[in-house]
Amino acid sequence: MKNSGQVVGVCLSQRRTDPKENVGRGLLEKGIGLLGDSHAGTEKEVSLLAIERVRKLNLDGGLSAGPGCFAENITTEGIDIVSVPIGS
Repeated sequence: MKNSGQVVGVCLSQRRTDPKENVGRGLLEKGIGLLGDSHAGTEKEVSLLAIERVRKLNLDGGLSAGPGCFAENITTEGIDIVSVPIGS
């Protein structure tokens, strides 16, 4: 079975106190993270979140959230991110 997952958001903020903005594309550097993001070069290099989870929270919790609203860098769709090994 072919994996048909995709990236639906690439989000960053220059300061940790600012909300992440979906900029649509970015450059990942090994050992650094998403260049231009406030977490680049820290122990939290890159974070991922499935859009399916965001949609569930929107439905169950009455939220209106999208990519970046939970401070994730990469928002995915159709990818089992729990099975993605840390560091890959």
